[in-house]
Amino acid sequence: MAGKFAFELTIIFVGVTAAFALENLRQHHEDVRYRAGMIAALSTTFEDVAHHGKDIDRTISQKLQAFDAA
Repeated sequence: MAGKFAFELTIIFVGVTAAFALENLRQHHEDVRYRAGMIAALSTTFEDVAHHGKDIDRTISQKLQAFDAA
């Protein structure tokens, strides 16, 4: 009787441990996909800033000069 109970308890423990391990693996893969998406979005943003940086700087400078003059 005690052996059967210990066996069932072991099976439950293994099942719960496996469920946690699978959930951790799923979460890890989700984090990897999220990180890759964020890097891709940031890369595009940085490329835009690098490409249009001088235009942005010029526009901001003009607006600040207009603000200071007013």
